[in-house]
Amino acid sequence: MRTRFILLTPVLLLAACTSALPKGDAVTQEMLKNPLFAQNYYSDLTEHFVSLQIHNDPSMDDPAMKSIADDARVEALARAQKASAIVNEGINGSFIGITEDARGMALLADGNLYFGPDFTVTPAGELHVFTTLSVDPRDVPFPGPDDTDVGPVKLAYGAQTYVLPPVKEAPGQLSVVLYDKMLKRLHAFAQLI
Repeated sequence: MRTRFILLTPVLLLAACTSALPKGDAVTQEMLKNPLFAQNYYSDLTEHFVSLQIHNDPSMDDPAMKSIADDARVEALARAQKASAIVNEGINGSFIGITEDARGMALLADGNLYFGPDFTVTPAGELHVFTTLSVDPRDVPFPGPDDTDVGPVKLAYGAQTYVLPPVKEAPGQLSVVLYDKMLKRLHAFAQLI
């Protein structure tokens, strides 16, 4: 009887430890706070676990491993749906290059500005993120007195998060501008609607 318990203990511990999604490292955990990143990450993770079953991966022959994969798939799907709900409740838009190439999604939700994992911009001398109530920053002198410098662009490529200062009034239209402070030139913008 004792031998069986000793042999079953690692299996039970493995099932208990791996029935939920992997925790990942601190960087991944921080990135998962960005709903645009989380939406992609958890959708891809869900597809991964579905693919294991569709392609008859040998690991799915073991009922314990199949159960772990099923639990992880269900949890990943729920987290992808939660991230999608946040994206759908926020206001978002796609970057448009002005003088330089810029692509990707921007999202304003819960007082934070998020750039998605598809974000990319040509690096510049002193590239900053601004918010403006101007629909198109090319149509007005920029930056103006009502424009807010959120801070330097953290990365030229990939998901990132910026905490916005409190807004006095909820704008019906807000644009995010990438502006090179060193050369005083517009790089790109995204109209959030």
